[in-house]
Amino acid sequence: MIITLIFMIAVIGIGTVLTYLNMNTARRELSTSFMASLDIFSERYSDTLESYQSIAKSLASDNNLIALNQSPSAADISIMWDYAELLRKLRFFSLNSELRNNITVYLPQKERAFSSQDGIFNFEPNNGIGDLISRKSGIWQVIHDKQTNQDMLSIMYVSVGLSDIGRVFITADININDTKNLLNNFKGAEHGMALLLTPDSQVIFHSNIYGLDLDGVAEILGSQEKDEGDFTFVFNQEPYHLQYIQSEENGFTYGFLLPDSHFTKPVRRLLLWMFIFIFLAVVFTLLFSRGIHGSIITPIYHMMEAMKTVNPNGSQVRLDVRKGNEISFLFEQFNNMAERIENYINEITETQNNLDRTKINLLQSQINPHFLYNSLNFVYRMISSEKLEAASTMALYLGKYFRYATNVNAETTRIKDEVENINTYINIQQFRYPRFIDFFIDMDVELEDVLIPRMLIQPLIENIFSHGVSSFENPVNIRLRFRLIDNFINISVEDNGAGMTGERLANVRDSLNKMPRDASFALSNIYMRLQLLYKSEAQMSINSKEGNGTSVLLTIPLSLPENRRGKREGEGPDNV
Repeated sequence: MIITLIFMIAVIGIGTVLTYLNMNTARRELSTSFMASLDIFSERYSDTLESYQSIAKSLASDNNLIALNQSPSAADISIMWDYAELLRKLRFFSLNSELRNNITVYLPQKERAFSSQDGIFNFEPNNGIGDLISRKSGIWQVIHDKQTNQDMLSIMYVSVGLSDIGRVFITADININDTKNLLNNFKGAEHGMALLLTPDSQVIFHSNIYGLDLDGVAEILGSQEKDEGDFTFVFNQEPYHLQYIQSEENGFTYGFLLPDSHFTKPVRRLLLWMFIFIFLAVVFTLLFSRGIHGSIITPIYHMMEAMKTVNPNGSQVRLDVRKGNEISFLFEQFNNMAERIENYINEITETQNNLDRTKINLLQSQINPHFLYNSLNFVYRMISSEKLEAASTMALYLGKYFRYATNVNAETTRIKDEVENINTYINIQQFRYPRFIDFFIDMDVELEDVLIPRMLIQPLIENIFSHGVSSFENPVNIRLRFRLIDNFINISVEDNGAGMTGERLANVRDSLNKMPRDASFALSNIYMRLQLLYKSEAQMSINSKEGNGTSVLLTIPLSLPENRRGKREGEGPDNV
């Protein structure tokens, strides 16, 4: 380990030296590359400006234009016609330039002008000549065009004359947005920020991606004495590197700016490789150490991990016993112990499942004796009143209902069979309370053959008649709905009975798993069956308001657990 530590210290030292050398090399290479790109861009842009400047300057010294401005009105048409060819040339030049431009000739005395973009138009000296006179001749400036509401890069030349109105004014305008796009397409713009400083100290850029104080940058650029070079300045504690080239022909300064951290990208890459190398060295050392002690430490570690995985769920855990290993005997004893634990767990699980099944059958077989007594008593009264046909029908319903309810061999049933049994129960109650029961079932067709625990819903319906209806002066409305939502079945039972107070509702909810002997017995019965069958996957919610009825919502998985399905209603020898 000491040798490994010395080795890593040596690697870090060498890497630091290489990092420093590589950083300086990267700085020089990137500076040379960006300066070359900046030189090409400045030469290309300056040539374009010079061509516009040359045309405007030559037009300002054109004696024919001066004569046109000062000529009598009778000569206007013939002289203007002579300049139609010039107008076509100006338009051709504009169309074939990568920068949108407009060269305009103003004739104040004739109150006319013509341009490469707008053609011939009227010009009122009283409104426009003041702006032209206030500008400096032969210098590129940033102006705001009121007609287009855009910033323009413009240069103006003016001819000789005895008065302002007798002189010819020539302007060459370039759309600044095109210049910004050129700066954005500058080779290297993806690494930094290209900018342009005009002779009137205006900074043109595509986007201020670093949030710099560009007025301060313009001041620093303007103070440079050399025609080209580079310098570093600090803004918000971040160093920036700026390269520039000044053009003597047009007075522009072309610059390229990028954070100083950009020069360290290759260095960071080298550092990354260095740390990867150190990491691999450490891994190699660890593997080497493990190889020395693998015959003892690794097997013991595996056995410790295996011990952690032995849990009451009975998960199978076995260790690979390799003969000749120093602790193979220990592994064999561990495997024997794990096998015995697994057998014990399986026996306990089977016993628990049988116990749960017994509890479910006991809960399922609990029948309200009052309903049986009242129904039989009602049949007796109908027979005594010689309503034999009605008594016979009700007796058939009772037989069908109790046959379904007492079939202890069936643990599950189809939803449509459960619904049919509920309809049988409602028909029995219809005999006792005619014209007072409105029963509505809403069920998706695809749920009809889905298996659910038998006698799961009927106790909720029976509970409505036992406790939810204080009197039968008003009709009883019962709504039973089945919905399939995300592999869960929602079963809701709603009524318009007496409802419960808030305190009573809280007591019912609290007593769900306590099997009370009051009105909440049926709800507790159902809740405990759901917990035995589905564990935490099943939910039961109860909502009620005094005078506005009660609603119960059961949410159960679409599929019953494999060890809880049991025999289905209608199967087996007991179905005779």
